[in-house]
Amino acid sequence: MDEIKKDSNVLHISDFQHKVFDIVKEQDAPIIYERIGDWYDNILIDEFQDTSVMQWRNLLPLIENSQFKSEDSLIVGDAKQAIYRFRGGEVAQFVALPAVHGSDTNDLLKQREVAIQNYGTKTYILEKNFRSRKEVIEFNNDLYETLATLPELGEKVIYDQVAQLPGKDKTDGFVQIEFLEDDKEAEVGLAELRCERVLQIVEEAQKRGYSYSDIAVLTRTNIAASEIATYLIQHQIKVVSPESLLITQSLKVALLLAVFRYLDRKDSSLARAELIHFVFQLSGSPLPDTAFRFPADANDFEDYLAELTGIQLRSDLLHTGKLTDLTNQLVTIFALDADDPFLQFFCDEVLLFASRYGNRIAEF
Repeated sequence: MDEIKKDSNVLHISDFQHKVFDIVKEQDAPIIYERIGDWYDNILIDEFQDTSVMQWRNLLPLIENSQFKSEDSLIVGDAKQAIYRFRGGEVAQFVALPAVHGSDTNDLLKQREVAIQNYGTKTYILEKNFRSRKEVIEFNNDLYETLATLPELGEKVIYDQVAQLPGKDKTDGFVQIEFLEDDKEAEVGLAELRCERVLQIVEEAQKRGYSYSDIAVLTRTNIAASEIATYLIQHQIKVVSPESLLITQSLKVALLLAVFRYLDRKDSSLARAELIHFVFQLSGSPLPDTAFRFPADANDFEDYLAELTGIQLRSDLLHTGKLTDLTNQLVTIFALDADDPFLQFFCDEVLLFASRYGNRIAEF
């Protein structure tokens, strides 16, 4: 990486914070800010809970310079969100405001803290919530009030003065909390229980008149999101998310890729088994015990596939010269829904690949 940057005379954007920090931490009035400080009178830092210690210290000279010009600066954020440490956020840094976190061990930081304090600071609490419904706001207020009483909770100050009033007269909000545990007797794990419960909730919401576009599922991890999205899709629930729109999540796409692998290596037992597996998975029918006892010859295998599934795949009749044409033929042969968004994404990928690299199945 260093060689590429040197040869190309470029810096990665993440390098700048470190380079600026190396200068700022040593100099009282860093030359790097001489002109920037003249250009900007007021500094606004939004989402301060996601501001790292390094970023905050890099910005301090600008804020200090702004105050020397008798100009105001503004910091906006929610200390409660700092617990996630997103982008290097630090709870203690937020709690310290308007003091500077770490100033007790750093003379330069202490000087900047004194300058800010001498200018004077004000704290504003946003008392009204204009986003949420009344019941949700009341639930949040009760939750944080309860959390603040727990002895194991650190940094209790971030839960002070967080109670809010509804900013608009909208009711009908609703909060429900359930705790799921492994069902050891039935040998059902938490991941499976979670998927089943989410499906139940979605179906219940539909019965109450909600559409899919009214429903969002948030998860703690991307893995859990992927598991739930896959489970819902398998139960004919339409899901739209970065995870779920990965074309590999689609059984139809998996089937097409299995056919591609078979056409590339017709003698491969693994490719044949994979093809049969996805045909049955897509149909929802159970696999016969004899499903993988197929004949050795490719033509005989395709006769066997027709006998087993009713699908007439004749590889010698396919037009394999263009990947896009081949894909369209397979969509027809396997009676796949051409309007399916996963298939449309897949066809786009096939077209893009063919236009750049050619039409060889193995390379695709």
